[in-house]
Amino acid sequence: MGENPISFHFNLAVDYIGRGALGAASNLFYRTILLDPGHYQSWVSLIFGLGIMKETAEQQVLLARYVKRDLPFVKELIGSALSAYRHNPYALAEWLQLYSEKAEEKDREMLMHMISDLEEMIAKNESRGTKEEQPKPPTVAEIADHKIYLDWIMEKKPDEIYDLIEPLMNQPKSMELGVRMLTYFPGLRAEKMLRRVCRSEAASNKTKTRALIALHWHGTTGNVKLIKFGDSFVVNLQKPEPKLDLNLPKPYESLIEWVILWWGENHGLIETQEGGAAETRELTKEQRQKIEAQMNPNIVAAAESIMRETYLHYYPRVAPIINEIDEWGAALLHILKAFSSNWDEPWTSPLPALQGGAELKQEWLLKALLLKEAPESEDMDNNDGQEEEAAEETTDRNE
Repeated sequence: MGENPISFHFNLAVDYIGRGALGAASNLFYRTILLDPGHYQSWVSLIFGLGIMKETAEQQVLLARYVKRDLPFVKELIGSALSAYRHNPYALAEWLQLYSEKAEEKDREMLMHMISDLEEMIAKNESRGTKEEQPKPPTVAEIADHKIYLDWIMEKKPDEIYDLIEPLMNQPKSMELGVRMLTYFPGLRAEKMLRRVCRSEAASNKTKTRALIALHWHGTTGNVKLIKFGDSFVVNLQKPEPKLDLNLPKPYESLIEWVILWWGENHGLIETQEGGAAETRELTKEQRQKIEAQMNPNIVAAAESIMRETYLHYYPRVAPIINEIDEWGAALLHILKAFSSNWDEPWTSPLPALQGGAELKQEWLLKALLLKEAPESEDMDNNDGQEEEAAEETTDRNE
């Protein structure tokens, strides 16, 4: 007798995970769920995988669907929910409440404390909010009903999916959206489209790197030709150098920690660390938690976004960002202040001067954002909105 199809799909997906092929694994975990909606291991694996892929919107939907179904309590999913719903505390509180109904008494008690803290934070935010009525954030049930690209697996044949995506790959403005869609649908036709993007003069540097990552997440092997900066590179997908994913290299993470540390020192939350090179100053886990609890969450989110865009733009010529961290930090802070004009809370902290090579470093970072001047960050926000609208229109038109 042949292997059970549920076990076959799940085991193959786990094998893909071991090889870093997250897109192919996501496709197979979803297929396993279609075969057995109660196969909670596939649900959990898919949710974790989406988190690694930084697909927050899709992760939110899967978490919402999980909590609404008769599926067991898995403690590790709480961390995924805290991350995925961090910008929607209402949905997070509701999700935790629903999830507590699946938990044993000890875990339920912990969840109730978390819910209580969340409700207290929500009440504080509402009390200092504007009198204007804000749009109501989506509920868990509403999030669960949202469409994700993986839903096409049960609605369309592979060629129908590729026929839908291929026109997007012919327009520079929609290429990145097409690449994101293709991430979940490995196959020879998808590979050809993604390889074409890597060589395309019309594609942005960021989109080319995303196409490389999609190929890696498909489990594609061999070399890929990459055209960037008027130069040609060959990337070995089995052993890519630098690494190919959306997790930031350690020096880039260290720069974000520098920003958090600087903010904490300037707001009197921790003592200023005197002496020693700036590069050796460390931010402990406890310090980070203490500072982030007080600072505008947009600061860290924007810093992470800027550094990820930088990594995607310059790959494989990734600057080490090890030395002169104070100059890098000052450059990043000036960009963050420019971005803050779009936030609810204006930037009030005085900035360090752009001394030494900080101005050149600021220009280098801004080039990665495709901006000439920091205030143009508003245009980037608008472009992101257009991309999301295109994704929704594409899905709605083809349901």
